[in-house]
Amino acid sequence: MSQPARPAEPKATGRRGFLPSGSAVAAAGVALLLILLATACTGASEAQQHYDRGLELAVEERWEEAFAEFNLAIELDSGFAKAYSARGAARVELGQLEEAIVDLDRAIDLDPEDASAYINRGNAYDELGDLERAIADYDQAIELDPANALAYRNRGTTYHDLGDLDSAIADYNRAIALDPSQAEAYYNRGVAYVLLADYEKAIADLDKAIQLDPNDALAYANRGLARAALEEVEQAISDLNRALSLTTDPDSKAQIEQFIEELEAR
Repeated sequence: MSQPARPAEPKATGRRGFLPSGSAVAAAGVALLLILLATACTGASEAQQHYDRGLELAVEERWEEAFAEFNLAIELDSGFAKAYSARGAARVELGQLEEAIVDLDRAIDLDPEDASAYINRGNAYDELGDLERAIADYDQAIELDPANALAYRNRGTTYHDLGDLDSAIADYNRAIALDPSQAEAYYNRGVAYVLLADYEKAIADLDKAIQLDPNDALAYANRGLARAALEEVEQAISDLNRALSLTTDPDSKAQIEQFIEELEAR
């Protein structure tokens, strides 16, 4: 997750979401989205059982164990496209980015119509800093699945990283229209509005992000920035103190404490 260099300069979140593919939605942790595949037959194959177990572990963000389960699924069924996509996504979380792309290339070769594999590969390219390729993969995911909110949100985050805030906001708008329960999309759009100095809209979006995820330290911190910019000093300090109580990162704590001191000195 991207952290602001200091509270006055918030950045787009790196929270992207892990997307295998399927039908039933389950979410856990920061920006984690899993779509679990319902087994078509009565008894799942052993490979399918390992895959399903891997998804359960991924929901709990137990990535090394999830990786091991996806690996077993692939060993049992070398043509299991979704297992390659899921293992690739796990590799992204584990920082194995080049290996992730190899897995995701294989997933796409096996099933070129699976939008989730393009999203996962886009995430890997984004982490590698290859933002144009990331955009291209999110574009392909959207072409295959125009109602995929995560594809729009992730593409918006990459546009944000490229400095194209208008395109980023357009994608966040679409993501929210498709799935208004995404706290991360409201957070990202709120940060974009902070950077555009549209503080009223920023506060409205960050209000919604906090409503959906009351323990998001960054949402409180950035709402505090917006309120400080509007000279709502008391409310800004309250938000920053709440962010301080929620964050565990020592650098973030130091930055927030410094900004609180500056506001109290006004």
